[in-house]
Amino acid sequence: MNRLKTMSVTINDLSIYIFCWKKCVENSCNLYNEIKQVCPNVTIINSDENQPLDNNLYKSIQLDDTYYYGGQLETALSVLPTNCVLWCITGDIQLGANWTDIISNAIKYMNRGDVGIYTPRVIVSEWQEKCGLIEDNVWRVDHPDRICLAIHPQICEGLKNIKFKELSNYAFAIDKIFTLECHNLNMIAVCDYSLEVKHPDGSGYDRVVASAQMNNLLIEYNQYKDF
Repeated sequence: MNRLKTMSVTINDLSIYIFCWKKCVENSCNLYNEIKQVCPNVTIINSDENQPLDNNLYKSIQLDDTYYYGGQLETALSVLPTNCVLWCITGDIQLGANWTDIISNAIKYMNRGDVGIYTPRVIVSEWQEKCGLIEDNVWRVDHPDRICLAIHPQICEGLKNIKFKELSNYAFAIDKIFTLECHNLNMIAVCDYSLEVKHPDGSGYDRVVASAQMNNLLIEYNQYKDF
């Protein structure tokens, strides 16, 4: 049985956060301008303390370079308005995606009542294996890619107190945690293969450190849910 609260999602219920760091500030700002043409609620979370953004041009939250994806996610969750969909987008996504259709489809599927996570196809991604056709080239997936992820507010509510920066700053398993919480609410994660965003291959993270962080996060999540 669906355990999510009934809600009607509109474009004003989307709260989009672009995760920005050194070497992708310019791209993040251009991405902001692209998405802002479609959705009013866009914020850049900037981890490059040497390039603070002009808040007359960009709505932003200024951090420092100790904040990787995990810290930026924790920051986004801390300021996410009540009952809003959290949409995390990394600032190195290539420009030119069809944000009008991506955002329109996200709203459509968030209003189905059984979708907790929506993502367009990410090129290049290690994840997003198809698990079952929903409709119109939209597939259920068990591991959506965190590169461009829209997340139902009740899933966010269940995870907002986890210390993501401390446990998995490099973000390994963060998308898995969101999916586990999605399944815990008897919901599904979907990937929209009819639309895509392009992302550089690889992450540049130390995979040994990131894997250790992943294990810490999974342990913390299980203890958190047991409590």
